[in-house]
This record gives sequence, structure tokens and C-alpha cells, in this order.
Amino acid sequence: MSRSFSRLFQARFNAVLIVLTVGSVSGTAQAELLMSEYVEGSGFSKVIELFNSDTNGFDLDANSCELRGYQNGSMTVDYTVDLNGVVPAGSTWVIANPAADAAVLAIADQTG
Repeated sequence: MSRSFSRLFQARFNAVLIVLTVGSVSGTAQAELLMSEYVEGSGFSKVIELFNSDTNGFDLDANSCELRGYQNGSMTVDYTVDLNGVVPAGSTWVIANPAADAAVLAIADQTG
């Protein structure tokens, strides 16, 4: 059995809507992946944190996960970040802007 779904991050930050899309989850996968935090520091120091509440790791590649950014109320995707790696069970995955300062990049699991 396969199902496709999208989860919307329900808040807007500086007129940007960010959407996490999960292409498909097959079989008996029950992973609960959600955006748990958005941090906007100065300049390009912006971070999105994903949380996996399941007891199994969640493979972002295998499930075709991506972040999509919509600017200023547009209905057209302005940018897409393909997510890769495995979010460990009960843990987080941090995506940072690649131009963020060194302290932010040091805690990031991925940039995009």
C-alpha cells in the first residue's frame, strides 16, 4: 500500500510559506515527520528543524521529501530543497541556509 501526502507548515515568516512534501510512504511505514521549528536569525542564518516522532528512522531520500518555498503569497514555488539522509527515530534533522554563519552551519545536518 502506498500513500502520498503533504504537510503544510501553517505559519508565514517574512511573507514566505514553507511546505514539506513527502512523495510516498510505502508498506507499513508509520513515521511521523513534522516541522518542529523555524528559526530566523540575522542575515542568512535561517534554520528549519524536522522531528521524527516514530520509533524507526525516516529515510528522506526514499520518501522523496523536499521543502518548497512560496514567496509573498505566490501560488508558484520559488525554490525547492531536496532533502536527503535519514532522520533518526525520536530525533531531529536541521536544514540551514548554505550562506548561514559558521555557528549555524555547525549544527546543520543539511544545507539548502
